[in-house]
Formats: sequence, C-alpha cells, structure tokens
Amino acid sequence: MAPYPIIRRHRAHFSIIPASLWRLLRGPAVYVMAYDPGDHVVTPLYVGETEQLRGYIGPTHLKWQDALVRGMNVVCVHIEPRGEQLRRNLERVLRERYKPPLNQEPTPADTAYGDLVDAEDRKVLSALQDGRHQSTSCKGTRKRF
Repeated sequence: MAPYPIIRRHRAHFSIIPASLWRLLRGPAVYVMAYDPGDHVVTPLYVGETEQLRGYIGPTHLKWQDALVRGMNVVCVHIEPRGEQLRRNLERVLRERYKPPLNQEPTPADTAYGDLVDAEDRKVLSALQDGRHQSTSCKGTRKRF
C-alpha cells in the first residue's frame, strides 16, 4: 500500500499529499492544489506544472495563500520526468476539464493534446472549441477531481 492515496486521472497517477508536507515535494511534476473533505474525491483549486517542485511549491507560490483561503488541504502530484510538453499537455487538459477557480489565465492555444486525452475528453474539448458544450452539472456545484 502506498503511503499516500493515489488517484488516476487522464492516464496519470496523482499522489494526494497533505499540503502541510509541501517541503518534501520535488521533481518535475503536474500538481493540483485542492480541497479533500476526506473521501479522496478532491475539488481542484489550482492546476500547474513545473520543472522542479522543490523551491516552487509552498508559501512563496503565487496562488498558495489564495488556495489556503479557499480550503486547500492537499496537493495532488504527478511526477512527470519525460518532458515539459507532456506536463503542459496534462496541465491544459486538467484546466479545461475541471476549471479550477484560481486558474484565471487562459490555457495555451496549442491543440496538440497527444495521448493524454481519452475519448470523453476529446468530445468535451472539441465541443468547447466549437462553442457548443453545455455543462451537465448542477448550478453552483464544482467538478470533482
């Protein structure tokens, strides 16, 4: 059994790490600052990617304090050493799929999603690009990660 719970999203495995352990995080990764009510079905607050978590994630991060105010108690981490483009692709897919409230800047316009997008995601992304996607979630609810 892993020391921290692991969830799989979009062909990537994310470890759910308590936010208080941010000093232990290192490596090239896609990360999600999130709220976990205890059932490991987390609500994403911010999605990002970095070449090196160490020195980047933590109280000096631009969105850290805002995430704490919104209830952040975990950081979901997917270590991705295979390159920046894979990290950016996964970050883009997660941002477009979950629309985290602290990701106010638009995602890059590049549409080369590679192997990180499954059939369901392709339909949603295509509909978003064509302007014909309508949310099926209840008004006022958030998508869960």
